[in-house]
Amino acid sequence: MRHVLWKASLLALVPLLPSAALAQGDANRAAAVALYDDAEKLMAAGNYAAACPKYAESNRLDPQLGALVHLADCYEKNGQTASAWARWRDAIDIAGRTNDPRGDVARKRAAALQPKLSKLVIQVPPASDVTGLEVRRDGAQVSRSLWGSSVPVDAGKHVVEASAPGKKKLVAEVVVGANAASVEFNLPALEDDATGTEPAATSGAAGQAPTGSAGPGDTMTAAADPGATQRTLGWIAGGIGVVGIGAGVFFELQRSSKVKDRDDICPSGKNCTPEEATKINGLNDDVDSAAGLETVSFVAGGILLAGGVVLLLTAPSSTPATTVGVNVTPVIGHGTYGLGAIGRF
Repeated sequence: MRHVLWKASLLALVPLLPSAALAQGDANRAAAVALYDDAEKLMAAGNYAAACPKYAESNRLDPQLGALVHLADCYEKNGQTASAWARWRDAIDIAGRTNDPRGDVARKRAAALQPKLSKLVIQVPPASDVTGLEVRRDGAQVSRSLWGSSVPVDAGKHVVEASAPGKKKLVAEVVVGANAASVEFNLPALEDDATGTEPAATSGAAGQAPTGSAGPGDTMTAAADPGATQRTLGWIAGGIGVVGIGAGVFFELQRSSKVKDRDDICPSGKNCTPEEATKINGLNDDVDSAAGLETVSFVAGGILLAGGVVLLLTAPSSTPATTVGVNVTPVIGHGTYGLGAIGRF
C-alpha cells in the first residue's frame, strides 16, 4: 500500500509544472504576436517612437530574427543610431548561426551606421576613484573596464550617476549630439556626506553641456521583476526533481541488494529446497517492487527537474537577453539515468 501511495504521489506531481511552462510560453508568444502587429501599424503610420518599444517587447517575449530586424530598422528611423547599430549586430550574429540571408542585409545596415555613431566617454580620474565607487549611465552600471572607453550612445540626454559609501551622490545630465558627436564626461570627486544621508539628486555638473530634451528610450526606469514567481516555481520543481532522482538511486541500491540476497540462497538455481524456493519467490517480489519504484522515481524526478529548468529559462526578465534555446530530456536506460540537453546559444 505504501508503494502504491508513493507512486501515486509522484505521478500526480509530474504534469503540473511542465504544463505551466508550456502555458507561459504560449502566452508569451501570443502577446509577442499582438505587439508585433501593433508595431507594424505604428511603423506604417510613421510613429516610430511608439513602434520601437512594442517591437522590443515582442522580441523580449519571443526572440525572433524577424522582430529583431524590424526593431533595428525602427530604431534607425527614430534616430536612435547606437541602439539600431547594436540590434543590427545582434541580427548578424543570429543569422550567421542559421545561414539566414537576412544576415547580409543586417551587415550592410550596420556598416552604414558605424561612421555616424555618437559616443560618450566617462573618465574617472584617480582623485575621484574612491573605495566602493559605482558609476551608472541611464540607470545601467558602468563597469570599471568601460571607464575611459568611447561607447556608442543614442543622441540626446544621458544621465550619469556616481555614488560611494560616505559620499554624496552625484547626478549629472550630459547631452550628446547626433552624427558622430563625441562627448567626454570627467567625473568630479564626490563630496563627503557628513550626515550619512543622500541629498536629493541635482541636475548638471560643472563643465558639462547644458541639458536638453530626452530622446526616446534614453532613460531607463526600474521595473518589477516579471519572472520572479515563475523562477520560484522553477527552483521548487527542480528541487523536487532532484529528490525524486535521489529516491531512484536509493531504490536501485535496494534492488541490487535484494538480487544479491536472492542469488546467494541457491546459486546454482537447480535442486533448490522448497524452503529456499519460498525465500527466492519472496525476494523476487521485493526486487520487482524496488525496480518499479526506481523507474517511477527516475521518470518523475527527471520530468520535474526538466520542467524546473524550462521554467527558469523561459521566465520573463526585466532586461534584454541573448537568444537562448535549451531542450532538456530525461535519459533513462539500463544502468543509466540522467538528463540530456540540446542548446542553441
